[in-house]
Amino acid sequence: MPPYQIASPGFDDDAFSALSDLQERPVIEQYQEDRERIQRAVVAPFKLYRDDLVLNWVLPAQWPLETERNVFSRIPKNDFGKGGANHHYWLSFYRPSRSRLKDIQLAHSLFPDRFVLGLYAFKGMGAAWTEARPAIENGLNIPAGFSVQQDRNSIWIRRSIPREEVRTMGSQLVAWALEGIERLEPIYGALTGLRPAVSRP
Repeated sequence: MPPYQIASPGFDDDAFSALSDLQERPVIEQYQEDRERIQRAVVAPFKLYRDDLVLNWVLPAQWPLETERNVFSRIPKNDFGKGGANHHYWLSFYRPSRSRLKDIQLAHSLFPDRFVLGLYAFKGMGAAWTEARPAIENGLNIPAGFSVQQDRNSIWIRRSIPREEVRTMGSQLVAWALEGIERLEPIYGALTGLRPAVSRP
């Protein structure tokens, strides 16, 4: 495993507890009451995790990706004023000509009981899905350690770590993610046409 430069501490019990509370009460009022804890335990360490991905993956290989603007999900739901709240938080870089929600995603997601890394595509992505669908229908080489959920409208190739293991891993969650990204790169390249400017040694 390469000597990665890691600043992220990973995620502790408080992060999972905050998301569990949102799962039990998935409304904007719960988010507002717990906003400070969510910012401290979920959002802040996730930003450090993002920075570590940029430093150790995007920049060395010069991947042509947006890594700053709108790369994180939102906890308040876009549900036309119904006041719902998501109980997971996720990150995905995207092609600068697209948007996060309209591009094939190498997604990093924190749930109340686990952390998930995977490649996700769905019909609602529009052009990105239309472009990716032939490769999906022709079959994909699923890397070892990953499972796949696939139907006519979506595909999610993923692997996960349970809550207790995430807590034990601490900062090494980043190394686990980078190793997983390396396995997903061939599929990601096949679906997006993206290639790094600098080849991995």
